[in-house]
Amino acid sequence: TLKFATRIKCLLVHPIRNICLDSEKLARKYEQEIETLKLELMMQNLLENRGLVSYDPLSEAEVTEIHQQVTSYLNGSLPDLQLMTVRETKEAFSQFKTYISSIEKSYNEEMEVLQEKIKTLESKLAQKLEQT
Repeated sequence: TLKFATRIKCLLVHPIRNICLDSEKLARKYEQEIETLKLELMMQNLLENRGLVSYDPLSEAEVTEIHQQVTSYLNGSLPDLQLMTVRETKEAFSQFKTYISSIEKSYNEEMEVLQEKIKTLESKLAQKLEQT
């Protein structure tokens, strides 16, 4: 045990203070960091002459405008979509997805109606064949 004590005596110890991470402080710190990054991105956009680009969530008016653009594009009256940000692009894809799901739903409903008509025609044909 004396050998152990002499070895331990030679160890260098550097005490450091324990840092307690408070979730509210961390959240505020991250929010400030996000705001700083947004400002830096806006400055970069201005330096590259991109104009004023908003990085806030899309408003209802912007969503409606994108919906009109997508509808015009699908109808063929608009050659290209004018999307400037990633959020606008995501919203456009969401609009496309909604449009495709509505088409799929109407297609499935129409197929069910046609299948019912086929069944009734087959049953009528079978009845006529039995009568003859």
